[in-house]
Amino acid sequence: MKKILVFTYSDALGGSEFHILKFTRLLNYKFHWVVLNRANGSIKDAIIAEDLNIGYNNLKYKGITDLSRVLRAFHNIFKGDNKPLIYAVGFLPSLFASLLKISLPEINLITTRREMMPWKRWYHHPFLLFINLMSNKIETNSLYLFNKIKSQWPLKSKTYYLPNIISDEVINPSSTKNPFKDLDKFKLKIGLVANIRPPKNIPLFIELSKIILSKYNDICFALVGRDSVNQGMASLIKDNKVHNNFLYFSDIGHDQIGHFYKTIDIFLFTSLYEGSPNVISEAMINQLPIVSSRIAAVEHLLHHNKGAYLCDPSDVQNFLESLEILIENPELKDDFGKYNKNLIRKLHSKHKIKEIIKNEFNY
Repeated sequence: MKKILVFTYSDALGGSEFHILKFTRLLNYKFHWVVLNRANGSIKDAIIAEDLNIGYNNLKYKGITDLSRVLRAFHNIFKGDNKPLIYAVGFLPSLFASLLKISLPEINLITTRREMMPWKRWYHHPFLLFINLMSNKIETNSLYLFNKIKSQWPLKSKTYYLPNIISDEVINPSSTKNPFKDLDKFKLKIGLVANIRPPKNIPLFIELSKIILSKYNDICFALVGRDSVNQGMASLIKDNKVHNNFLYFSDIGHDQIGHFYKTIDIFLFTSLYEGSPNVISEAMINQLPIVSSRIAAVEHLLHHNKGAYLCDPSDVQNFLESLEILIENPELKDDFGKYNKNLIRKLHSKHKIKEIIKNEFNY
């Protein structure tokens, strides 16, 4: 049976890691996970619990001085493997795997592009060029990034698009415990699923909640997400003096998140940049109308004025007007939701995704 080494920066409770877990279940391969640094609230237990995951190593990377040790450790992990395949997720894992390939050219290397990399500076370009050169394949889950990368002639034949996999738990929650029952007392619920970090633009979500909730006393705003910044959400709540009808849920398992999508009525997405957000696909499959930032990542998923309203991230008034249209027009809200569900079903076929993975991982 084919063995694949999954190489990530951490085993955090993030979208990329859960994306990998989801596609491991589609294939009859063995997966050995290698992480540079374990995260607080990791998915290590979930990784080990999966039958197809046959190994787990934490390389305990702390800084560039650990590079030599990390490369030696990685080399030992697949010693004896014939033409090993490394699936590297993120910038540093892709860079380290590319360096490793210099001494082990028989490695088949798949690197991934999941986000817009706004942190990228001029000095990152040589490293990205090096990663691109060493990669056998480049995977992205963003149609915007796919078209952008593929337009570079040397990368045209290397690049492939793999849509996000929507887990069954999102549609049919496996947990019988519903932590969102208290939201049922509100006539209408506006929600967001996002880890608390700057790109998610949570201050805008809070600002919109304060204005809308000052007009409607039978509506609530609900946010589900892990606090990626130390006490970041607590500070935001305190500094912004949020309304009593603003609720934050931090410790929600992936087996429960489907309950949230089935409880809320409108999905409000405020991110400043993304690669291809899982949560948009999850909201669509749960037949939710969406009000979203107009960013490249979602313009390839959402159709403006059909299933969603797309707003400039800096245009608070446009967000407010869009929300109020859906609040005041229940039939339109329902039509938007149905449109989104039909659209995402066409885009995200598990059979199609499985065939893409099998073809691209074939070596």
